[in-house]
Amino acid sequence: MRVLLMAIILGTSLPAAAGVPVWKLDVRERAERRADPVRNARHHAAFAARGQWIEVGNSVVDGSLDPGIFAPIELMDQVILVFNADPDRRQKFRREWTARGAPELLGNDFWNRLHVMLGPAIAIERENRRVGALPPAERDEVMQSRAAHQPFNDGGECAARADALAAARAAWGEVFDRFLYEVVAPGVRFWTSCSDPALLTRPESWLDKWEEMGKGCR
Repeated sequence: MRVLLMAIILGTSLPAAAGVPVWKLDVRERAERRADPVRNARHHAAFAARGQWIEVGNSVVDGSLDPGIFAPIELMDQVILVFNADPDRRQKFRREWTARGAPELLGNDFWNRLHVMLGPAIAIERENRRVGALPPAERDEVMQSRAAHQPFNDGGECAARADALAAARAAWGEVFDRFLYEVVAPGVRFWTSCSDPALLTRPESWLDKWEEMGKGCR
């Protein structure tokens, strides 16, 4: 599934299935939510209410409406991005996560522990940002060099993200997933476009994509 993803991390929700806590939904339920045209229309409307116009065929998600619409690996990506935000935005997210109960779930030192635990993934994402900002000729040279050694040409970002999620779950157990859905997800919004928009309405497309990401693209 070929997609172009733009993430906007920001800061009520639709009910979980059959009383299941949102952080315990199975991946099939999440994929069906993501592919549901009715839910997608609702999320489009939320973006429009904020003055953001998104093409009709795109998949739009707003975690303040439906935190269960994400895969855990996607929310892990957002955590990593937060630690590479500018200092003022990092502090904003820290305050928001604290207000949503992160210390109660992960401990009062959650911020520093996450920063250390996710260090390799944070560093790779930061380097990819640096490469992306290079002049075109320099950027192409770096990407060509990577292509000779890396099958996914991403600097190891996909693998590092999956390893970061595994490490966090090993440290905190299933409560880390609760953190992702109760603390992180409500402040996440993004849209996804695809060369074939019909793929975005098929749960199997999302399941395949999430499985690849969850395995670290390995």
